[in-house]
Amino acid sequence: MGGIFRPSDILKGRRRFVEELTRDLDASKRETVMRILESWREGESEEELRKLLGQKLSEELLRKLKFPY
Repeated sequence: MGGIFRPSDILKGRRRFVEELTRDLDASKRETVMRILESWREGESEEELRKLLGQKLSEELLRKLKFPY
């Protein structure tokens, strides 16, 4: 049988990925990334992340958020 996860458990895991990937950024950029992710708008938010983090880091972040495990 597969494991049962509450939505809050999955969000905690994803929040950890975001924190790990953005640990080298200053606090204001980390907060901005979290704000963008919490108020997600499909194409618009992806573009904001690319501008803020750069192409490589934003792609890695989005890939890990889509398939965290």
